[in-house]
Amino acid sequence: MRVLILGGTVAVGASVVQCLVGRGHEVSALVRSAASAGRLRDMGARSLSGDIRDPEQWLGEAVERVDAVVHAAATFTDDMGVVDQALVEAFLPRLRASGRSPTLLYTGGCWLYPALLWGDGGGVLAGFADDARRLGRVRVVGGETIRWPLVHRKDLAVLNARAGERATGRRL
Repeated sequence: MRVLILGGTVAVGASVVQCLVGRGHEVSALVRSAASAGRLRDMGARSLSGDIRDPEQWLGEAVERVDAVVHAAATFTDDMGVVDQALVEAFLPRLRASGRSPTLLYTGGCWLYPALLWGDGGGVLAGFADDARRLGRVRVVGGETIRWPLVHRKDLAVLNARAGERATGRRL
């Protein structure tokens, strides 16, 4: 399967890249820098230069050669929702018009489903541990009644890989 990952060099996306490469798939990811391209190369994936804020610059090339797209990118800026909506609205017509029905897997973060991603020393849990060391307490967003399930990065990566493998060539 040929897969394009958006957000392939950070948290969720990097885990998905590693999982898909390990399963023998041909993986490319969108990058904005030479450093990110190098990280992808080290993981066994190819890079496609571009920015999610300007999909028309790279979208045609990306859609022509993929069986699936994993969208795990975000700007984490005040206009994140607007950027994400514009990206998805640019992607969907291109995917439909490709004639091959590539699969789009939308892997959002805790702003979609409240969960904590953990693994490999990063994420919110690492921030909690840092707070405990530095402040002697942990800051909890939303209060102590909030229940956030824990999801390991590698488990989420396997879920994306399996969903893409099962959906290739058909609509879900």
